[in-house]
Amino acid sequence: SAIQRAGRAARQFPGQCFRMWNKTDELAFPKSESAEITRVDLSESLLYLAAQGVSDFNSFSWFEKPPQHHIKIATDNLILMGALSAENKITELGLELHKFPLPLRSARLLIEGQKMKAGSEACDIAAILQERDFFLKDTFQQYLGDNLESDLEARLIALQEARKNNLRGLSVSTTKTVLQASEQIRSLLKVHSSLEVDSRKLLLMSFKDRLCRRRGKSDKALMVGGRGVRLQPESLVKTSEFFLALNGVETQGAETQVNFACGIPKEMLLSFFADEIKKTRRLSFNVEKGHFYLEEYKTLWGLPLEEPSMLPATANDI
Repeated sequence: SAIQRAGRAARQFPGQCFRMWNKTDELAFPKSESAEITRVDLSESLLYLAAQGVSDFNSFSWFEKPPQHHIKIATDNLILMGALSAENKITELGLELHKFPLPLRSARLLIEGQKMKAGSEACDIAAILQERDFFLKDTFQQYLGDNLESDLEARLIALQEARKNNLRGLSVSTTKTVLQASEQIRSLLKVHSSLEVDSRKLLLMSFKDRLCRRRGKSDKALMVGGRGVRLQPESLVKTSEFFLALNGVETQGAETQVNFACGIPKEMLLSFFADEIKKTRRLSFNVEKGHFYLEEYKTLWGLPLEEPSMLPATANDI
């Protein structure tokens, strides 16, 4: 792609081309970009197929078949969201999401906002998540002392200030774009007023698959599905054990870089999803002690909610 763009520029005018990487990096580059279908989230595509009556996504005659594990990730996400049944059949909620002229997560968020009579706040959240970030580089530092534990909450506060023409620390053009997007979504949903609700409750319903548990007191965490993530320094989520990763930049390493997140109290997870929490038991062998141990811990969608209790295993356990 770089060679092609350099050649295209050279055909227009004489000049110089500056590559923003060194020669060693260039040698490690792949020859070309992989096909888009192997890189993007397939959730919306699979929901469209389900709406047409397709339930076996792996056997579908794709023009270029995406990786099987990408299909599984998207399928699991749709089931978790309530858009598909366990048999990959589209649900009533799925049909409603399919009709929304918005990305799936935003649509799920807005449906939940309507149920909670918090449509106005849901419109603001959807606009913030859809558009570019309107915070300037160091604006997040203004909120560090507030212990918000939420990058979204800081943006919601700033957006309300922007409506009063207070644009300190904000990109003027991008803020206007976000405000316009929020108004467009309001007119789409015919939202005129709204109750104040905890924004975390709205996010939980549309970002279940992005729930993460911090590893100790580090900036690293484990996401539902087993993906490792790392919170970036500019995130306001500094101490929360659990948080929702609202964005993510995939790197060549094993971790997804996250700078936009929202802390979630463990009590809220236990209350909201009490019926979905499972007790997991696992047998492990300690080589040093030469003994089998039984590990027990609670999980939510496969994500451990606590450190396991370890008891010596009995013959019945083995």
